[in-house]
Amino acid sequence: MQIFVKRNLFNIFLVLVLLAASKSAFAITVTEKNICRGDPVPAGWVIANKTWNRNTCGSPHTPQINVWSIEEYDNLPIGTPLTICSSSRVPNGWVPTSWQWNPSVCGAQFSTKSDNYNTVTIRYVECTNETSKLCYPSLAQYAVIWALPKTVAIPYGQSTGTSAIGWFAPIPVCVWVSSGGAAAQLWSCSGNYAVQTWPYASPGVSQTFMVSSSSTSATPVLASVVIKGVEGSAPKISASPTAVSIPAGKLVGSTTISYNLAGSDYPAMCIWVSTDGTTPQLWACGAGTTFSQVWPYVPKGGKSVFWLNPSATSSSQVLASVVVTGN
Repeated sequence: MQIFVKRNLFNIFLVLVLLAASKSAFAITVTEKNICRGDPVPAGWVIANKTWNRNTCGSPHTPQINVWSIEEYDNLPIGTPLTICSSSRVPNGWVPTSWQWNPSVCGAQFSTKSDNYNTVTIRYVECTNETSKLCYPSLAQYAVIWALPKTVAIPYGQSTGTSAIGWFAPIPVCVWVSSGGAAAQLWSCSGNYAVQTWPYASPGVSQTFMVSSSSTSATPVLASVVIKGVEGSAPKISASPTAVSIPAGKLVGSTTISYNLAGSDYPAMCIWVSTDGTTPQLWACGAGTTFSQVWPYVPKGGKSVFWLNPSATSSSQVLASVVVTGN
């Protein structure tokens, strides 16, 4: 039983590297066909695209998804990659290796972007039919590593962001990381397969993750992936008006405070206020990209200072500010 288990695990992770220059490499032809949207997907097939054809499947006159393009996967050799719609089920024996956004396929051409990706590249790694000659590839060392996301959105003013790093290989491996071209540092040795969080993506810095069979050196590199942190743009805060004319006999006046978080990578924000140098106080927290609210306490002959801060418990971080005076 122990011998069988070891052999089975070996077959699960053994992957063929298809080299164009190799005499043992063979051409891969993927069979494709179209079916109508909602029709049962035949066993051994997967959805590779969702598109529109006005001459079939109900013949809709306006662009919309009415046709599914499917590909046959159960006759392909170990190591084969396929790119499919991310909403499609990943077949048994296949694993996802990368995710992408493609505006021209999988229904994205008929809708606005709402997700970070709509396609996924998968690779055949587990032999599901051991009587097939396709189950016995060459013994080349092989590994796959992926990152989600590769481009890490870092909210404006924050120092780090997070990406999920996953990898697998036919042998126990380690993952090394190099930041900004610096010497590689050992990050994790977690056997054949793992998915771990990397919370240190930095704005403007490329970080390379390398799979190696060694725990003492990043070489040999069996696979690698690069992530890069991108800082969001500065959020904006405004007041209308910034100079409040307060009628005679009145001590305070009103202004409307608004913010816009577009491009900042913040989903929500808080506004803090200090009047004439008093201790800052939390005034309002808004959800969404934009927010507006009236502040009715601008002092005559004084000023109120408003600033954006993602925290509702501490006033220390100032992402943007505006000053309103009362006249």
